[in-house]
Amino acid sequence: VLMPVRIVFVLLLEKIPPPGLADKEQRMERLPMSAVERRGLLMRFWPGITLLVLVYILVTILREVRDSFMADMWRASGEPFQPGVFAGTESLISLIILVMIAAMSWLQHNFRAFFVTQWIMLAGFALTLTGAMLFSAGQLGMYAWMLLAGLGLYMVYIPFNSLLFDRFIAAFRFTGNVGFLIYIADSFGYLGSVGVMLAKTVFRLELNWLDFYTGLVKIAGVSGLAGTALSMYWFRKKYRENAMALQHRDQQ
Repeated sequence: VLMPVRIVFVLLLEKIPPPGLADKEQRMERLPMSAVERRGLLMRFWPGITLLVLVYILVTILREVRDSFMADMWRASGEPFQPGVFAGTESLISLIILVMIAAMSWLQHNFRAFFVTQWIMLAGFALTLTGAMLFSAGQLGMYAWMLLAGLGLYMVYIPFNSLLFDRFIAAFRFTGNVGFLIYIADSFGYLGSVGVMLAKTVFRLELNWLDFYTGLVKIAGVSGLAGTALSMYWFRKKYRENAMALQHRDQQ
């Protein structure tokens, strides 16, 4: 059923014109990086990239557990479970995230957009943490908890994959592409989620997935808030250093 739709959108993608001179000037030219360039990039930005990867590990684990065991969590809550409830929560979350990502295209200043993306991620972690605390206190029902958990989670996950590194390259003015950076984040992110699943299998843990996930969200929420805030501080400092260096070079 979806195949004709996919074909149409692939054909539309092929109609997108190549980047012009203005696009290359604003977003930088996207070329493959050599091994030396990749190493240089990591050496130059390793504190900030490390913090972002750690954040991504947390959110990937949360996403994998939620997507794989949401039905088990719903049953464990004791509330009536209907399969159609997934369509309700996920459709609303998708719509909100779509509008949010589309609105980001209005931001032309690359570092500002890079920073706003991290503010969205920060808000996502705060939303999931707040939802977990309210659910544990009995002040939030299961539907609202899964909705808030999913919305907060994808406020981190989707901007990270679609906006963050694209604006990072443009803001710090280096020639490269997002493929290498996303590969690093995905490698460690899925390693973390596989590690959780392996630990359950190897140690034969009998988990109440609802309690496990709620506790995991609290830990990841606090850690994610701290990691994202530190990342924002480090990248702002680095951007100012770069701006001062460029200003000094122009004066000479």
